[in-house]
Amino acid sequence: MGAAEKEDPILAVVAAMIAGDRWLAADAAAVYMGQMPRQTFVQLSARPGFPVATWLGKRRVWKKSELDAYVERERVRQQRQRAA
Repeated sequence: MGAAEKEDPILAVVAAMIAGDRWLAADAAAVYMGQMPRQTFVQLSARPGFPVATWLGKRRVWKKSELDAYVERERVRQQRQRAA
């Protein structure tokens, strides 16, 4: 895929579903990541290093596996900070 071409969001969602991954909209992702308010999740999603959302129609969705990986990276980072 060339630099000028964009990934088809529908194709990305279908490929992830075939691979067994789930996609979560902001409301579901906020609950999944710790019962946080939706607005808190949206603010968190703007941080550097946070998984990039894919637009599916008018909704942004995140891969559950990428959210899991982000949470794990943050857990490890916080443990290292406490140990230092």
